[in-house]
Amino acid sequence: TPPPRPRLHYPRAPPRPPPQKTAPFPMSSPDPHRPEDFHDSFRRDEPGHLENEDDASVLSLALAEEFLVADDVGHSAAAAMLRGPPATRHFGGNRGGFFLNRYDRETRRRVLEYPRPIAICGTEKTVIYNIKKMPRGKVYQMGASGALSSDPGFEREYLCCFHVQKKTLLLYEVDEDDSLAIELEQPMKSKLNFWTVLPPQAHNNTLVIMLITPLGGFHWMPLALEPRPRRVWLRGQELQGKRILAYEEGGSNGYQERSPPRSTVALLLTPSSPSAPPSGTPCVDAWCIRLNRESTAVSVGTGVMGAALFRATESGADGSGFCPLLCTVGTDRSRTTFPIGGGMPGGGRGSDRNERETDEGGLVLQVSSLIDASAVAEAEGSSVVSAMSVVRGAVIARVTLDTILGFGNGTSYAGPELALGHAPEVLVLCRDNFIVVVFRSFGLILAYAYHDGTNTLDDDSLSLFGKKEVCGYVVDGVIYSCSGVEGEVEMNFLVYDESCAKPGGKIVTMVLSREGI
Repeated sequence: TPPPRPRLHYPRAPPRPPPQKTAPFPMSSPDPHRPEDFHDSFRRDEPGHLENEDDASVLSLALAEEFLVADDVGHSAAAAMLRGPPATRHFGGNRGGFFLNRYDRETRRRVLEYPRPIAICGTEKTVIYNIKKMPRGKVYQMGASGALSSDPGFEREYLCCFHVQKKTLLLYEVDEDDSLAIELEQPMKSKLNFWTVLPPQAHNNTLVIMLITPLGGFHWMPLALEPRPRRVWLRGQELQGKRILAYEEGGSNGYQERSPPRSTVALLLTPSSPSAPPSGTPCVDAWCIRLNRESTAVSVGTGVMGAALFRATESGADGSGFCPLLCTVGTDRSRTTFPIGGGMPGGGRGSDRNERETDEGGLVLQVSSLIDASAVAEAEGSSVVSAMSVVRGAVIARVTLDTILGFGNGTSYAGPELALGHAPEVLVLCRDNFIVVVFRSFGLILAYAYHDGTNTLDDDSLSLFGKKEVCGYVVDGVIYSCSGVEGEVEMNFLVYDESCAKPGGKIVTMVLSREGI
C-alpha cells in the first residue's frame, strides 16, 4: 500500500472582526435565498427609470449586496488583491460557452455555480478570497509565485501554487479544517504565460487547469490517472510573442459512448497592434482555436473592445454537440459617431464623453456564429489539415450601443495599477441567454436578453434588459447561475473607487431574472 500523504497544517491568521454595518442601499435588496424576491427588485417605478428611443422601459438594475474587501482581509492584502494575479483574471473569466450547471445524478439536482475565489501570493503568505463563504478571506502562512483556487462546483476544494524558482506546480487539497495536504507535484520546465482553472463542464466534471506556455495550451488534470499535462492546441506564428489577456473555452462534443463530454473551442484575447483607434481606447484581438493537438489560432476579431463565447439555452439541450456563438463589442464602420475622451483607464474622474466624426463608426454589440471547419470537412470527406480550425460565420444579432451609452453621466474613472493591464476596455459576460456588457472605465453595466429565434438580423434578437452605473472602475466581473433555476443569474464585480477612504475596492452583486422580461 502507498504511504499516507503528508499533512501540512499551515497556521491560519486569527479571524478579523465583523465589518461595521453600512447605510442601507437606496434600492430594495432582494434576499439571494428567496428567488421570488428577485422579480420584485426590478420594479419599473424605481429611481433611474429611463426611456430608450423606442419608448420601451429600461430597468435600473438593483444591487443585491455590496461590501468592502478591506473589511475582510485588511488594507495591504486588499490592495494586492486589487492589483490582481500576474497571469490570470481575478474571477477566472467568462464561462458563457458551456452548458448550465452540471447535473448530479445521485441527488437529481443541478449543482449550483459559484464564482472562483481570488488567490494572491507573496513571499510568506497566500490569501484566498471567497465572496460566497464566511469568513470570506483565508490567510495561509506560505509563499508562492502564483496561486489558483479550484471552482467551487467541485466536490472538494483545491489550491494550486506555482513556484518560479523551483519550476514546480503544487496541488493542495483544502480539508474541512482549512489545512492543506499535498496532492500532487508537477514539474514545470517551460515558462508559464497564462493559466486558469476551467469550469467543471470543460471535461466531464474533472478538475482541469489550463496552462499556456510558448509551446501552446495544455490541459492539466491533476486528479486523473495520467496527470501529465496534455497539449490541446499549438501556439503558431499567429500568437508567438503575444501577451494573453483572457482565455475561455466553450462548446461540447456531446454525450457519446466511451467519450466524455468536453469543450471544443477556445477563445483568446491579445493586445491589438500599436495603431489604436482615435479614442485611444485599448483594443484587443480575438482568436479562436479548435481544441485539437495540432490546431492553431484563427482571427475572429481585430481591434475590438471585448469578446466572449456564448451558448444559447437551446444549443445542445438534447445532449448533442454544439459550437458556441461569439459576442463582440466594437465599432460599426457604417456609422459616423464614436465616443472619445473618457474611455482611457487612468483618465481620472470627471472626463467628459464627446462624439466626433470618424471613419471608425459607432459601437455595436454583435453575436456571430462560429463554424467548425473540421466538421464541415469531415462531412465532405476531406482531411485537409487547415480544416481543423474554427472560423467566424455570419452575424445573427446586433444592437447599437451609442444611444444606450448616452444614458450615462459621462464620467470616467481612473483605473488602479493592474497586473494584466487595463485591456480589454469592455468585459463581455454571458450566461443563460443573458449578455452583459461592462464598460470598465465608465462603471457602466448593460444587460441584454438574447431571444433565440430565426437567427436572422430581421428579428429583435437582442433587447436591453437593464443598466446600472456602479460609480467606479470595474476591475473584473463574473456571471453564473446562482440558484439552479433556469433564467436566473448572478453577477459579481470588483470595483475600484479612488475616492473611497479604504483602499482595495469593493464587491458589487446584482441578480438578473428572466421573470422581469
